[in-house]
Amino acid sequence: TVFRSPLTEWMFGDDDKVMAAVEDIAKCFWVDRSKIVVGGYSSGGQLAYRVGLKQADKFAGILIENSGLYAAGDTPAKLTANAAWKINIAHSAHTGDSVFPIAKVQADWSTITSAGLPLRSQAVAGTHDGDGKEWASWLIPASAGWTKPSK
Repeated sequence: TVFRSPLTEWMFGDDDKVMAAVEDIAKCFWVDRSKIVVGGYSSGGQLAYRVGLKQADKFAGILIENSGLYAAGDTPAKLTANAAWKINIAHSAHTGDSVFPIAKVQADWSTITSAGLPLRSQAVAGTHDGDGKEWASWLIPASAGWTKPSK
């Protein structure tokens, strides 16, 4: 099941709000905490990268569309090095994205794989705009078998 926050825009530094949203959902529904993934598009992807890597022990993986680890608020090398485990990542990028240029995104992918984190990536034609199809057909299915390690 995919839950979306009623918030339509995340602000830089809203890391605690992400974790509060997870806890709020868990108060209302049964949540398999070993299967929680964090994901985001554009600035939400920056937030998802930062929260997912800094609090990797809470997530099974990270899903990203049209965003960049390089813009997540810390250096990509530091974020990946400090992850609590080799967290799963799936990242879909558009080759014509002028907000998150493909060359910078591919450099992030090199940093991620060099750090030993499992990465599933795809670069497809398109601009920064998204339509949700990549989430339904590629990103969410990529996470279906992900489980965070038990303590």
